[in-house]
This record gives sequence, structure tokens and C-alpha cells, in this order.
Amino acid sequence: MREFTEQSGPQLEGKVDPATGSPLDYFFILFPLTLLQLLVVHTNAYATFCMARDGLDSSWAEVTETEMRAFPGINILMVQRHVFWTARSADDHDTEPIRQVIDTLLQTFRNSYVLSRDVAVDEAMIGYTGRLSFRRYMPAKPIKRGIKCWMLCDSRLGYLTNFEVYLGRDRDNVEHGLAYNVVMRLTRFIRNTFRWVSFDNFFTGLPLVKSLLQNGLYSCGTVRCNRKGFPQQLKKPAALRQRGDSQVLQLGDSNITASVWMDRKPVHHLSSK
Repeated sequence: MREFTEQSGPQLEGKVDPATGSPLDYFFILFPLTLLQLLVVHTNAYATFCMARDGLDSSWAEVTETEMRAFPGINILMVQRHVFWTARSADDHDTEPIRQVIDTLLQTFRNSYVLSRDVAVDEAMIGYTGRLSFRRYMPAKPIKRGIKCWMLCDSRLGYLTNFEVYLGRDRDNVEHGLAYNVVMRLTRFIRNTFRWVSFDNFFTGLPLVKSLLQNGLYSCGTVRCNRKGFPQQLKKPAALRQRGDSQVLQLGDSNITASVWMDRKPVHHLSSK
């Protein structure tokens, strides 16, 4: 088994002097001036588009870079987290600026930090109560209504390094389904680094664990015992009666193991570590 040896942490050498750097210097590493300039261009372009469609607005004045710099500052001071999306998601005029902003942020997130050995994939909700075609309702979540995102984060510090906005299942009608595709996409840029990827039983399945291992990533997670490929003899093992009892099976001579551990009820796992 190969070991992961790369050191994790911020990659800020040559960008900010830790002795003299200000909070603003660090902010502009993740939110560069080029991104703010991009927001200015698209904000003004969208205003022009709306006025061409709806008529001139005498109160409108073009947004400046100085004003755009102030906008995220105001939101931070107010401790608000707002994401503004347009409902016309099929219109390239609306979606392309959003894609450019997301791509810029993802690039700066990755360039500014090296992930530790341990990473995790999970879902998160961004609170949003407006009208939106892909707004979700998840009653079991602390934030019940909003925009659902898939996220890849550092398990030690919680640093976000990759994410996707969930727009619906249409793009995932392929062989292994939504959960498999999400993890494979989010981990594409860390393949063959031999990191350890963790996830919960929504994602875990034998095809995913196999594919990650073939792409140089170890993984583990709790698993629903009715998932295809999970060993039948571990689903309801009669020999496990007391809390702490466990049983493990190995898949051939591979790294992959299936296990069950008795808590108040059996807890099932798949792992390639």
C-alpha cells in the first residue's frame, strides 16, 4: 500500500508575507480583483440586457469596481450569507456569469491550500426561500429550504476545496447513479494522490469504492446493507449479539473490506484503506 506523504496547509508563499499581511491581503487570495472586475462587467451587462427588454431605468448608474469591492464587505459585516441566482436557468445570458464566478473561486480555493491526507464528501444546504427551479426542501436538515451543494472538504480543518450546485438528476441518468457520479467528479483533481476519502451511506457502494481505488484514492464509509455487492452473510449476522461484536470480510486479495459492527443495531461499512 502506498502512503500519502504530502504536507497539507495554506500555500501562500510568495503571495502574502505572514509578518506583515493584513486580513484584506488574505481575502484577495481567494477573491481576487479579477473576480470583482468580472462581477462589475456582468452586473452592468445584465442591467443593459434588462433595460433593452423592459425599457430604460432613469435611476440606474453603472456599477464601479469601488462599489463592487464594498458589496462583499457589507455582507461580511452584516454576517449574512446570500447567494443570488436567476430563475431563468436555461438562458446562457444568466448562467454563464455564475459559472465564471464559481470556476474562479474553485481555482483560488485549490491554489491556496493543499489538502491533508483525509478528505470528506457530503452535501450542504445554502438557505434560500425565493423562487428557484432547483430549490430543495430537506426536512431533516437544519436549513430545510435552499440550494443544495455537494462539497469536498479537508477533514481536519473543514476547508472547502471543491463543490457543485445540485440542479437535478437529469445529468446523472447513467450506470452507477447520482451519488457515484458526484464523488467521482469532486475527487477528479486529487486522483492518484492516495488520499483517504470518507462519505456517508448515501454515497457508499462497491462500484464507487472500486473506482476510487483504481484511480489512486482510498475510501471508506457506512453503507446500506441492501446495496448491490454487499456480502449477504454480513447483512444480518446471527453471531453478533453484543455491542462491540464485529465481523470483516475481504474482497479477494484486494484492499477492499466489508464489515459489520454491532451497536444498538448492526452498522455496516465498506473500506479500501
